[in-house]
Amino acid sequence: MGTRVVVRYAIDRSASPHGEGMTDALGVIEDADEDTLTVATKRGSDRVVRGLVTAARPVPDPPRRRGGAAR
Repeated sequence: MGTRVVVRYAIDRSASPHGEGMTDALGVIEDADEDTLTVATKRGSDRVVRGLVTAARPVPDPPRRRGGAAR
């Protein structure tokens, strides 16, 4: 747990806003078991059924914002 990942998984085309069949969850793994994994994203927690996952990989932390004078 605590690893930042991107997970691509299948969704119901008829329930998606534009008819897409896949979506991604980008965030930190909160929980995982044999059947599901939960990814903490900016929008909240996404619970993903493992059987719907088509790809997953660890990703680096987001870049830090640079402080500086506004122009």
